[in-house]
Amino acid sequence: MIELSPWSVHTHNNATTRRALADALDATHIVVTSPNAAHALHDLHAADQRSDAPSMRSTLRRMDQHWYAVGASTAARLRAIGIDEVASPERMTSEGLLDLPSLQRLHGSSVGLITAPGGRGVLAPAFEARGARVLRADIYRREPSILSPAS
Repeated sequence: MIELSPWSVHTHNNATTRRALADALDATHIVVTSPNAAHALHDLHAADQRSDAPSMRSTLRRMDQHWYAVGASTAARLRAIGIDEVASPERMTSEGLLDLPSLQRLHGSSVGLITAPGGRGVLAPAFEARGARVLRADIYRREPSILSPAS
């Protein structure tokens, strides 16, 4: 048996996305919602490093930043691209992430949300309700795969 995903994933690499990502990467708390988001982050950062007109910082992590992943696979992907200190919840859901002690009091801080359009829409409103300014970067998209009968 061969398993095929019903989705294909595409990184957004345009000026609007790069600008939103640069803004999100300036946040104090950075939340990456999936392994696909971590992969797209890596792709965009690598492309930016090859560009003559960089829009993102040369490194992905500042000392005053805190990185978060919704799940263990996302955290592992972030570590693989050089983000060594990543917090992730034991319960790998948005609610589990929101239960982390370091994300309880966000008044006056910023949260960079690195994600895709769609989803459940739980994180941004919760961070805003806790007093954070959310800087959302939709850096990839999921599209239905078209499978041929031969697939």
